[in-house]
Amino acid sequence: MGLTQKILVFTSVLVVALVLASLAFTTFQAEKLAQENIEKGLAEAKGIWKTFQDDRLNKLKLGVRLLGNAPPFRAAVETGDPPTILELFKDLNRRLGQTIMMITHNPEAAAEGHRSIEMRDGRVVSHGILPQLVTGAGT
Repeated sequence: MGLTQKILVFTSVLVVALVLASLAFTTFQAEKLAQENIEKGLAEAKGIWKTFQDDRLNKLKLGVRLLGNAPPFRAAVETGDPPTILELFKDLNRRLGQTIMMITHNPEAAAEGHRSIEMRDGRVVSHGILPQLVTGAGT
C-alpha cells in the first residue's frame, strides 16, 4: 500500500471517527436537554397543581365560613334542630346547584339525601341512590 493510499485510509477513518464522536456528543446533549425539559415541565406541573389545590382549599374554607356564619344556619345548629338544618341544606342545594355532603349518625337525616354511603368499622356496607341501596358491598 502506497503512501497516498495510507493517507486516504487514515483520513477516511478519521472522518468516520469524527462523525461518530459528533453523533455521540449530539445524542448526549439531546438527552441532557430532554431530561432538563422534562424536569422543568414536571416542576411547572407541580406548581400549577399546587396552585389549583390551594385555590380549591381556599374556596372550600370561604364556603364553610360563609355557611357557618349565615344567621339561619347558626341558629339551626345552636338549637340542634335537624329538620331546620336539612331544609337549609336543601335550599342551598337548589339555589347554588352545588352538591352538599353531610356526614351524620342520624338515619332519618341521611334518608333525606339523594345518595347514601353507609359505613361500619371503616368499611362501606351499603351505598346507592335512595331509596334503592346496594347492600353488602364490603369494600
